[in-house]
Amino acid sequence: MKIQTKSAHFFITFCLVVCSGLSSNLLKAQEAYTDKVFKDHIHTAILYREGVPGAFPLIDMSGTDRLELRFDDFEGGSKMYNYTIELCDRDWKPTQLQQMQYIDGFFQQDITDFQFSFGTKQPYTHYKLVFPQPGMRPKLSGNYILKVYESFDTENVVLIKRFVVTEGLVKIEGRIRDGMSSMTRLSSQEPIFTIDASNIPFVNPQRDLTVMLMQNQRWDNMKTDLKPAFVTGNKMDFSNIDNTLTFSGGNEYRFLDIRSLRLKNDKTLMMEEDSEGEMRMKLRKELSRRDLQYTLLQDLNGNMFIANIDGRNGDTEGGYVWVRFSLYHDRSKEEPGDVYIMGQISGNFLNPEWKMDYNYRSQEYFLEKYLKQGYYNFLFVNSKDGSTEGSADLFEGAFQRTENTYYVFVYFRDLMQQGADRIVGVGVINSITDR
Repeated sequence: MKIQTKSAHFFITFCLVVCSGLSSNLLKAQEAYTDKVFKDHIHTAILYREGVPGAFPLIDMSGTDRLELRFDDFEGGSKMYNYTIELCDRDWKPTQLQQMQYIDGFFQQDITDFQFSFGTKQPYTHYKLVFPQPGMRPKLSGNYILKVYESFDTENVVLIKRFVVTEGLVKIEGRIRDGMSSMTRLSSQEPIFTIDASNIPFVNPQRDLTVMLMQNQRWDNMKTDLKPAFVTGNKMDFSNIDNTLTFSGGNEYRFLDIRSLRLKNDKTLMMEEDSEGEMRMKLRKELSRRDLQYTLLQDLNGNMFIANIDGRNGDTEGGYVWVRFSLYHDRSKEEPGDVYIMGQISGNFLNPEWKMDYNYRSQEYFLEKYLKQGYYNFLFVNSKDGSTEGSADLFEGAFQRTENTYYVFVYFRDLMQQGADRIVGVGVINSITDR
């Protein structure tokens, strides 16, 4: 009887330990990565395709493309920053694969390229990383994060940036059409496309492939787990018969040009030094464009680039300035919920750090941010009832003629790689050139 009791006690304890471990792993698996800076002294952290500021951080396994990371450290000096890459599933959650299974080479590398700022009132050290390097390359395609940490301490994370590695195994062809219904014909856009997966052996497209759709690198309104209208053999047809591919056309992005701190442009109401020697810029109050006619403007589709026309090198001679954004809106007539600034400037999602405050007296939403000299695109978006998706229709309007770029991501869950979500194709469709 005692032996049975001890056995039962051991069995219960064993189960609790196992379940605890499983619960821990499951909890970890539920945490989705987003772009994030963890240190207050790190500013202007941007990741893009090498030599093309603002380009989506995407590389092809069969090509020679590389990515470029840049950031400023206000603490100055020279620090030992290290980085690694981690494979994620299609929902940007950690995978169960070990690094040796998806990294070719070392699991950690150092960031050795840095320069000190010159002639700026805010001193900083500018760091640059170009990767993949021969000593560390991804073996598999898929969603990845670039993780930067300090002094070999993987727990002391400085920043995380998302990027994508693809392999061109599927053929994607598509175009943009206006909304089909009378209610959306003048305000929406519908990317329609086909995916040919004939080059993937033994694939069942409906079972093995997952398709996602992104507009202008925005994470907040990304359409996920899309279903084809028709499947013929290994070819899937996304014709949007159920309206799941319909996007608001939105409007061309607004811009902020602070490449010069000597010249005041027409968007600047006031620019001066404060008592502590900091540059402060107050922008003119922006107005809603919802009831205006569409006007074609050349924009960057929400992207940004760093530049200083007052000097030679924007990376190390670019100054920082406090910029006050302002948007007129009478909340007594229409309650918009929460209002955010959207663009690469804010990470292309509803970033709490870019949520605007409201002044009832002046009837304006406002936000002040510390920005490096450069050229920025942005929109004003609102979100109600805790939604993680922003809408630009209220403040920017919605037009089917707006120039937008759409990205089609095709994921293949490879059971031979422990269920890793390989990205077997990325298609790019433009609303002007692909009609």
